Amino acid sequence: MPTPTRAEEALAAVLAGVPRPSEENGDLRILDSWTVGEDTICVAYQGWWEDGTIGLRPRIDDDLPVSWVVGQILDAELGEPPGGMIEGAEPDSRGIVWWHGEPPEWWKNALLNPAR
Repeated sequence: MPTPTRAEEALAAVLAGVPRPSEENGDLRILDSWTVGEDTICVAYQGWWEDGTIGLRPRIDDDLPVSWVVGQILDAELGEPPGGMIEGAEPDSRGIVWWHGEPPEWWKNALLNPAR
């Protein structure tokens, strides 16, 4: 059996960690998910904070542990409304408004310099 790519490993962990839709998480619902290449995941989702479908497409940076990236995706990206990150973005042909999540530089800074 082949070894999963970083993207496959991260996506599996994200999907396993997404809580059931509830009022507390904005009724977050994952509609579809897939990987692109070895280092990018795509997650199409909906929640109360935005009309329509949002797509998160982060690259899984080689410099960060997959487990840490998954935590950031669950807490800071899927766990929070995207707000200004998708402001003005046009939906694709399927009606999905895509964003790429927090920039890897921000993640690296947060990992190397945790808040005290």
